[in-house]
Amino acid sequence: MSGLIPEPFAWENHVSTLRKAAVVKTVSISCHPETWDFLAAQVEGTDHFSKPVNDSNEDTVLSGRSTLALLNALRETVCSGLGKDTGIETWTLAVTSYERIAAVINSTRPADGEVGNDRLQQPHIVLDDRSSSGSPSAG
Repeated sequence: MSGLIPEPFAWENHVSTLRKAAVVKTVSISCHPETWDFLAAQVEGTDHFSKPVNDSNEDTVLSGRSTLALLNALRETVCSGLGKDTGIETWTLAVTSYERIAAVINSTRPADGEVGNDRLQQPHIVLDDRSSSGSPSAG
């Protein structure tokens, strides 16, 4: 792979992430509707993806199986490199989306059936950066 391919896309790391995604019950993804359209287009028609029921302005909830399919489709887009079918915009969206989704998936741990305050929460993926300061000053 080229030097532009970040470490999470290395085969061993990718397989490890997919194995974790395969056992996640559900994840929620918070992103702009156009970002969701991009993600859905990447994974459309794959064997393991099921279109979410609540595809609206609210968070989108995906099964672990659909998350696995999304991660794999995004990696395929990234690893295909830049070219006639993959422009820099598509490549960049795929890289950043994969990295955020993989980071959350890789931070999960097995649920042990506990009930109460210590119960594990549904993984929440946020594809939304915000500025921590006011508007930039013109200079």
